[in-house]
Amino acid sequence: MAEKLRAESLTNRRLTEFNIANCDQAIRALDQDMRALADMKVFGEHAASVLIPIPKTVTFYPSDAAWITIRDSALLPIVDKTLVSNYWGVDAVQGSIVFTSQESWNSRVRLDALLDLRAIQPLSSAQERDELLGALSDFREQQIRVRGQMVAFNAINNAALAGKTLADEPLSIDQPKRPR
Repeated sequence: MAEKLRAESLTNRRLTEFNIANCDQAIRALDQDMRALADMKVFGEHAASVLIPIPKTVTFYPSDAAWITIRDSALLPIVDKTLVSNYWGVDAVQGSIVFTSQESWNSRVRLDALLDLRAIQPLSSAQERDELLGALSDFREQQIRVRGQMVAFNAINNAALAGKTLADEPLSIDQPKRPR
């Protein structure tokens, strides 16, 4: 079971690295669109389309089948205590990823609705621009949160893979580093 857990953790490392790169790509596009909109001075039919497409964001959830098998079996009492403690930490961060990813998805749905409207009708006022800026900003913040949780997951997962005892204080996933 420990080998299955290790193999799953290695797969999860690659998956979260993909998710981080995906978030970074979306954040860069959102930043560019937000700068372009902030500089926009002409509205209505003379307004130029200044937005670039925002890449579709997909969050792949780390797998936990091997951990669930150990956790929910009679094997738990005989498994190394450090391994059990570490994977409880991994599991906690993994659970928060699902919630934050859903929040990001909801934010993206709201943003896409506004962008779809802009495809058939140009921005007619500064108020409409500001509404779109708000939706872009909200989605950007959600992507930063997802990214931060993926970074936290990787740190905990890597420590667990290395057999290090995780700190008593869990990593903060509420204040992730912002990508550059």
